[in-house]
Amino acid sequence: MVMKFLAKADGSWLISVSMKMQKLNKKPLVIFIFVLICVFILISFKSLKVEEVPQKETGQTTTSTKEITTSTKEITTSTKEITTSTKEITTSIKKITTSTKEVLEGKIKLVIESPLNKTYYTNNVLLKVSASNVTTWMGDSIDNGRLFIACYNCDSYWASFLKFENGTHVFTVYAGDYENKTTKKSVIFTVA
Repeated sequence: MVMKFLAKADGSWLISVSMKMQKLNKKPLVIFIFVLICVFILISFKSLKVEEVPQKETGQTTTSTKEITTSTKEITTSTKEITTSTKEITTSIKKITTSTKEVLEGKIKLVIESPLNKTYYTNNVLLKVSASNVTTWMGDSIDNGRLFIACYNCDSYWASFLKFENGTHVFTVYAGDYENKTTKKSVIFTVA
């Protein structure tokens, strides 16, 4: 009976088929749902049309190719930027590792922030020093004179605007670590 129904499909079949099924004492709701599914399938097959896909014009194809090429270049540029960033991060990690080793090994790196190796056109010059880690003491001498201890258990100090005579001067900084090792650094500057 279902096969006959599928073959006819003229529009009046739905009611007649449902009534016939009810006369057979079958479960009418299940049969009705089955019939609806079959109708849906038939209508779907009838409405399918095979259409040819229109070919793109040469200009559109060229534009798409250019867009793909541009996207590929952008991806390549992004990849290069990521590679550069990775190299910079690796370099930073190496610097941090080196600094950490210096601290763990007790090595002190001194930085003379002022005076710098240059000519000052004033007699008042700022002395400013820092260390890579805390020292047991820090001090300095000017023109190879006596050692002046500036601080204890510190990592920096400064002396504001000491008065220097005209001429060339040597400023030497000393620092002691916890293993009684002394580190020193000097700078030569001129006062004019």
